Amino acid sequence: MSNGRREFIKRTASTIGAAGTLSLLPGSIRRALAIPAASENKSIEDVQHIIVLMMENRSFDHYLGSHAGVRGFNDRTTFPLDGQQSIWQQPNDSGEYVLPFHLDSQTTSAQALNSLPHGWADGHAAWDNGRWDRWVPAKGALTMGHFTRADLPFHYALADSFTVCDSYFASCLGPTNPNRVHLMTGMLDVAGTAGGPLLSNSAPTPAGLTWTTYPQRLQQAGVSWQVYQGVTGSEPFKTSPTIPTPGYGDLDNPTSPYNVLGQFPAITKAPAGSPLAEHAWSIRTYAQFSSDIAGGTLPQVSYLCPPALCSEHPWYHPADGATYIAAVLDALTANPAVWSKTALFITYDENDGLFDHMVSPTPPDGAGSGLSNVDTTGEIYKGSSGYPAGPVGLGARVPTFVVSPWSKGAWTCSQVFDHTSIIRFIEKRFGVNEPNISTWRRAVSGDMMSAFDFENPNSAAIAVPSVAGLSAAADAQTSLPYPTVPALQGQPRQERGTRNARALPYKLTVDAIDEPSDNVVQLRFINTGRVAAVFQVHLPKSVQASTRRYTVAAGTRLSDTFAWQTAVNGSAAYDLTVVGPNGFLRRFAAFKPAVAMQNATIPHEIHDGDLHLILTNGGPTPCVFQLTDNRYGTPPQTVNVRAGETIPYLWSLALSQHWYDISITSNLDSGFLRQFAGYVETGEPGVTDPSMA
Repeated sequence: MSNGRREFIKRTASTIGAAGTLSLLPGSIRRALAIPAASENKSIEDVQHIIVLMMENRSFDHYLGSHAGVRGFNDRTTFPLDGQQSIWQQPNDSGEYVLPFHLDSQTTSAQALNSLPHGWADGHAAWDNGRWDRWVPAKGALTMGHFTRADLPFHYALADSFTVCDSYFASCLGPTNPNRVHLMTGMLDVAGTAGGPLLSNSAPTPAGLTWTTYPQRLQQAGVSWQVYQGVTGSEPFKTSPTIPTPGYGDLDNPTSPYNVLGQFPAITKAPAGSPLAEHAWSIRTYAQFSSDIAGGTLPQVSYLCPPALCSEHPWYHPADGATYIAAVLDALTANPAVWSKTALFITYDENDGLFDHMVSPTPPDGAGSGLSNVDTTGEIYKGSSGYPAGPVGLGARVPTFVVSPWSKGAWTCSQVFDHTSIIRFIEKRFGVNEPNISTWRRAVSGDMMSAFDFENPNSAAIAVPSVAGLSAAADAQTSLPYPTVPALQGQPRQERGTRNARALPYKLTVDAIDEPSDNVVQLRFINTGRVAAVFQVHLPKSVQASTRRYTVAAGTRLSDTFAWQTAVNGSAAYDLTVVGPNGFLRRFAAFKPAVAMQNATIPHEIHDGDLHLILTNGGPTPCVFQLTDNRYGTPPQTVNVRAGETIPYLWSLALSQHWYDISITSNLDSGFLRQFAGYVETGEPGVTDPSMA
């Protein structure tokens, strides 16, 4: 480890430790933060137990959009929205729009919010071929509702104490089971060769789903595993049904309604007493989970299926989910020897019908929709009655917490993940491959490794409130008025502050090159990083196909051309916006590209923490470039470039923690604009975007 990294970890631990004392914490999280990691190998080999807890139906913005140090309501590098000032202004069908608004648990029954539409058809309608602009018509105005720390004190405390993944997406633009089947098998069988595709919560044929699940592969490889499900009524969280389960069957059934392995006859019809029957479909309650931890017999891989009342599925209360999560941590930290070797993933299967502002990365799915140099087989559905054609996913962003001795402290990890990323983490640890995961998904979604620090686990302690009384308060709030869209709208704000940011594998560049002889501008997508990236391009509203998607494999490049349009003044013009991972944004615009012949680019070979610009003037007259810092406080700079010259120009990022957002204009073309925004990776930890603080 470098000296810079050591100093960063030391400084971070000191700063965070001053924010709270261990004695203020409730028992479960106090123990979780206090127990040191068993770091014998200082690698993933130290992880002996992987636990997966998938909750239900919440989007990232809906839960954590107002939390400090994540890409939430203060995000300024967002995808453009046709006809609106920002992506936050989601249009309805009346020529108006709805902004995100607070679901106040103190004055409304927001804890008992009803479920919104969240099927394949309405999911793809909201996606709208990548425009991301039909959320209100497809889901209803309540799609824009969100909570804050006052409504979700335990969830925010969990975020304060451990690593939050703010680019973790659901696997599918669809409902629960298509997403849960990605977690348990890596796909939904879009080709329909083994009983699929599973596009709704029910198998499409009476024969069920017949492809091999990941638990079966674990069994065949000799890796111990268990699904924990079912209740006795004596748990330290809600288990007694008071309302029916929303679309998953009878709560009196002792197995969990969220165990998607029930779609697989190989599981449900396994002989009594067989490993599959015992590990996948039998009742193994919270008491047995606790007993296995206490006795040191917890399997290597565990899947927790919460009881419906604690699942957080709207209309169930987030407060009851908090009580369940706290009970899981209580059980785990009661045996420090087990917890010190455990990685717990807490995620949500899909977003219900709740809005999130980050457009999900999807592959091109037809002519004119973009390009990919990564195989997209298994990711495009051809369409059928009731299920429109389109990409399987990725779906909307969902909250995800990485809770372990190797992920302690207020960290944000912004690498793109989805539910198959958890399978890949298990692959990484135990060597059991899942061939169902598509080539495209493997390239784009990470393996969760960047969310951990196995070499130097953070020992920070942060004050966290208790869950005592949360369930009772939520019950009392159900008699309050049902939430409605406020008459007076305004953009919500995030809490102030930054968080520590995990180092990411992205090194991305996009250049715009004018080709006057063909009346086009060429975009070159260059990826010198270690993972594939999805770039999404917004074209002017006048262009029918106003979005395109480009998947660029690690160490490769792609290019595509875009025709000049006619500007208001009658000259040729273009205005293209490109977004990518972790706040990456480029905007390229010009009025007279055939005449002015100027450009600004960023060389992809240089990655030293600063921004290196190349300013080009290919025209016959001198050019004056104006460089403006849009967010971080560097004074404007003027650069003169003589006719026919190209010069390098250094823009220092030392004061902005390696974040940047600069606009470059030219005196030779009033429409010329090159905007560059994002983060320069150095291979070391950093901080989240200070412009969102």
